[in-house]
Amino acid sequence: DVCSSDLADLGQRLVAHGLQHSRSSQGMSADLWALREDLPCTPALRIEPVRRAEQLRQYIQVAAIGFDLPPACAEALYRECLALGLGSTQPLRHYLGLLGDEPAAVSTMFLGGGGAGLYTVATIPAARRQGLSTAMTLAPLREARSEGYRVGVLLPSAAGFQVYARLGFEACCALEVYSFDGREKEPAQ
Repeated sequence: DVCSSDLADLGQRLVAHGLQHSRSSQGMSADLWALREDLPCTPALRIEPVRRAEQLRQYIQVAAIGFDLPPACAEALYRECLALGLGSTQPLRHYLGLLGDEPAAVSTMFLGGGGAGLYTVATIPAARRQGLSTAMTLAPLREARSEGYRVGVLLPSAAGFQVYARLGFEACCALEVYSFDGREKEPAQ
């Protein structure tokens, strides 16, 4: 195994192979038993685990808006998520936040390696500033905690850093993100 500390020139090597530096970020972690769970959220939000293909389609629509995904990428993501399986016993689990019957927010959790990784937290523009990202973060982490996991990890966007810090996440590592076109987009919160 090669870790980044073994290659002081890893960034230069990636650039030499056609990647571009997109952004620097701080990885964050939290003790799931010490999360701050009293932050406000609109009571109209209903969070459902994604278990059916039609729910996954709604999840992908919100994620595509939140991450500005081209339609072809959104369709590929849908097919890959469906192929990996949906269900409460899967290590990769998706969550859909609904305001009434309208999809408004999403999140994804991966359970493995002794921790709960949080991904794809996004809210559509019309539903922002109502605490949905906070709720979409807490729901999967509570589930992980109920299954015996103690640590949550994530890579926040610049906009999400303060949201996660309020919940009890702390910066734990520095990460450099590289992409093929240098236009890796940060999700809108």
